[in-house]
Amino acid sequence: MSTTPSPQTFVSKVVKVVGTTRYNGDVGLCLSFSEERNRYSVKLDAATISVKGENLLVANVVEKAKYGIRDSLKIAQQLFNDPYLRQQVRQAYTTAASMLPTYLPPERLALLLALLVILLIRSIGFLKSFVIFSLVMLPVSVSLKDIFQDINIIRKPMVLIKRFPLNMKNSIVEATGFSGVSEKMAL
Repeated sequence: MSTTPSPQTFVSKVVKVVGTTRYNGDVGLCLSFSEERNRYSVKLDAATISVKGENLLVANVVEKAKYGIRDSLKIAQQLFNDPYLRQQVRQAYTTAASMLPTYLPPERLALLLALLVILLIRSIGFLKSFVIFSLVMLPVSVSLKDIFQDINIIRKPMVLIKRFPLNMKNSIVEATGFSGVSEKMAL
């Protein structure tokens, strides 16, 4: 068998569990190592078990990938079933739908934007598209605080434009902690 893995968090494969063969061959996340018991705590799908180091192998790349996908799907399923998150998504969808014309529902707008992004990448390349996307998203991300406080402010672009220098300055101060930035410097 392979050498005993270090007691750091790693994806491991259970080789042999004394007393039961139910977990043999399972892949799980090694959470910790107990020095007094000389055992690893391994979280599997069914349970968290305690296993000696000689009964574990470090999982190979394929096993790690499968474990990662399975774990991600489990988290996605939990998020999908979360009633609070579903309510928030419904509320955001309803708000977006109320702001759009009736012939353009949010899912059609999302499809249109995706097609535009694909066409942009196809026509001018990924790097230039990324730069354009960054330049477009900068004012949007800086103005998000105002937009979240009053969603109707989107209909008043001049207010957003007037507040942009102050919002940019506040964003720089929040991100860097440097408070000696004027509004002109922020632009």
